Amino acid sequence: MANPLKIPGTITTIKTLDQGVYALTIASEKRVPRFKAGQFLHLTLDDYDPQGGFWPESRVFSIASAPSSQDIEIVYSVKGRYTTRMSREIVLGKRVWLKFPYGEFSIETAAAPGQAIVLVAGGTGISPFISYLRGIHINGPAEKRQIHLIYGIRKPEHLLYPEVLYACCSEAQKVTIDLFIENGTDQVLQGANRCKGMITLNHILDQGKRMAQPAYFLSGPPAMIQTFKKGLTSAGIEGTNIKIDEWE
Repeated sequence: MANPLKIPGTITTIKTLDQGVYALTIASEKRVPRFKAGQFLHLTLDDYDPQGGFWPESRVFSIASAPSSQDIEIVYSVKGRYTTRMSREIVLGKRVWLKFPYGEFSIETAAAPGQAIVLVAGGTGISPFISYLRGIHINGPAEKRQIHLIYGIRKPEHLLYPEVLYACCSEAQKVTIDLFIENGTDQVLQGANRCKGMITLNHILDQGKRMAQPAYFLSGPPAMIQTFKKGLTSAGIEGTNIKIDEWE
């Protein structure tokens, strides 16, 4: 992993993805450090003195932009004190500071060469996978492998980044997608397999059985991650083949 760098940036776009869910694009004032799809960053709203100043209070976010991008994109939902502050203070042109890259949740390096992968995302947990899928859309997969995404949302309007998902499942079937929607019957993502209700462990396991010893990547609410991690382990999946998105 590259050494984390502290760089200033300016908010250039603010997009409302859902009620209380926003995507921010940040133009870096310096060259963006190399990062891998699945890694995360620290964002602070406060000013930072690079000449030996203490890093201010910050919040951690997965990087949603493609690794080749010189702009940084993140998704955040207003759930706590800091994200509430973000919703109040972030406006176009605001200067923020970023510190990255961090994390080992990198699909192309955490999976063995050519190994099939199952991506499991709940809600805004799709963010680190968007970075990976954007990379596939731009450059194709770094390794020839089977890629299957299982994505769960509550309502059709909660679908995040439909254009990225559609591009990846429509181009020569690079990625197959199962979209679970708890409430609603609309087909909101052409090319995806529409599934009703919540993601289940049995569904994840059934998909895995159709693939050659896949690695499982879990991203979403902590309770979902822990439930599926425990279930996969109990089903005999080796720990080395279970990757979770944790910000440590």
